[in-house]
Amino acid sequence: MSAESWALSWSQPWDAALDRLQEDLDRAEAQLSAESPAAGWPDGACLPVVPDRAGPLPEHLGDRARGLLARTDALAHRVAGELSRTGRELRQLTDRAPEPGAAGRRGRRHPAYLDTRA
Repeated sequence: MSAESWALSWSQPWDAALDRLQEDLDRAEAQLSAESPAAGWPDGACLPVVPDRAGPLPEHLGDRARGLLARTDALAHRVAGELSRTGRELRQLTDRAPEPGAAGRRGRRHPAYLDTRA
């Protein structure tokens, strides 16, 4: 086995792990950017991607790994911002909701449920 083929076989598990991480990041970023994100993720998505018994990350993959780490950090901040925004919106909605049994504007009562059979 040549030194080059040995190096490639050593980095292959890391290449595959970084590919999977990149795909998960692409999917998460696309869902955050979509007006109506797709529901659900494939089984096993976003699980740790460190390959078993692969050894240390090969030096030539360091820049790629650092780039993916930066994207992961940016995505985490973006998700935190979205969660905060969603929490504020939910509080605003619940603040406007009438108390159960209380009369709404102009004396109307708000329905307690929605009859979808009608």
